[in-house]
Amino acid sequence: MGILQYLKTCALGMRRAAAFHGGRCDHLIQHYDAGARKRSAPRSSPTPPVFEGGGTPKKKSRTKTDHLLRQHSKSNPSCTPLIAASPIVEGRSLRSNNLTFFHYFQYTPFVKKKLNPILRFARSVFIALAVAIIFWSFITMIFEEKLVYFPSRYSEELYRSAAVGVNPEDHFFPSEDGTRIHAWLVRAERPVGVLLYFHGNAGNLAHRSEKLRRLRNAGFTIFIPDYRGYGRSEGSPTEEGVYKDARAAHDYLVTLPNIDPSRIIAHGVSLGGAVAVDVAVHRRFAAMILESTFSSAPDVAAAVYPFLPARFLMRTRLDSESKIGSLHLPLLFIHGTNDSVIPFRLGKKLFEAANHPKRFEPIAGADHNDILFVAGESYLSLLRDFALSSLGQEKK
Repeated sequence: MGILQYLKTCALGMRRAAAFHGGRCDHLIQHYDAGARKRSAPRSSPTPPVFEGGGTPKKKSRTKTDHLLRQHSKSNPSCTPLIAASPIVEGRSLRSNNLTFFHYFQYTPFVKKKLNPILRFARSVFIALAVAIIFWSFITMIFEEKLVYFPSRYSEELYRSAAVGVNPEDHFFPSEDGTRIHAWLVRAERPVGVLLYFHGNAGNLAHRSEKLRRLRNAGFTIFIPDYRGYGRSEGSPTEEGVYKDARAAHDYLVTLPNIDPSRIIAHGVSLGGAVAVDVAVHRRFAAMILESTFSSAPDVAAAVYPFLPARFLMRTRLDSESKIGSLHLPLLFIHGTNDSVIPFRLGKKLFEAANHPKRFEPIAGADHNDILFVAGESYLSLLRDFALSSLGQEKK
């Protein structure tokens, strides 16, 4: 459509809109038509008329019509406003018959009845989404640690029932900042190795009693501390706090009788995997097992809350991906293919960032917390074989 045809369409929309208002704007249409005829006449330089008193008439302002329309709108409230008080409208828009783009959009029936409600609805939805994103971003920032750590405090009944069949030794030791930490030591009769076990972000060590029992029966001595704020440990969990607790747990473990420091294997599960990686940067291990863990906390947040800019707002990093490249020890990665908490791809991402020797074992059909029960004895055999090969022992 050429520009002239488009401008004629604008004028037609104006006339139809005026007719829609019951003829209340007929005098304005006449004014527009007069202006159209005047401008469509051949341009020449006629001799300006001379009044009897001398002089020539003053040239009308270019926005005279807009001024008349504005006055008309003020004096006729029942008529839809014709002119917006905007510098874009006054003298800067493309005009034909003194019609601006604003006039066209204001009076075209389809745009007025159909497009405007759609635009208003879209604007409302956009504003609502923006407010919701900002609100939940602030919520996650304020209560971030509540969304990362889910500790369970000590319950005598739970601990008593969990200790049955495990026979743990209770140990208390100070963290690096003096916080009192509680741990269990579960001893095997003829251990193939010692697991320094870092559990996930929920519950406490008593909730892992069945796994501890089966690991002990597979030939492992296990030392499992509760992070600050969990179980019988004092304090409240923070990222730096759990790192301090884990390093202190290693330092305390190597002082215990019948514990060979050269045979300690770090075993981190979920959040405990990030803890194990951090401790391995500062302490020596014979090998490390990382189970259902992730590359970094922001990666997990981006997967769980894809509609929030959590990656850029989180203070908690748990950035194993940037640390694991500095480690040179045997690594075993285990991850359930149906993990609904930590996406499988984040476990692979961390594996790809690690140095050799390394091994990745997917557990088909396993979710986040049921790898032992889905894989069964093959899981225990996998851990035992990895420990024997890492420690330079032959299978028995």
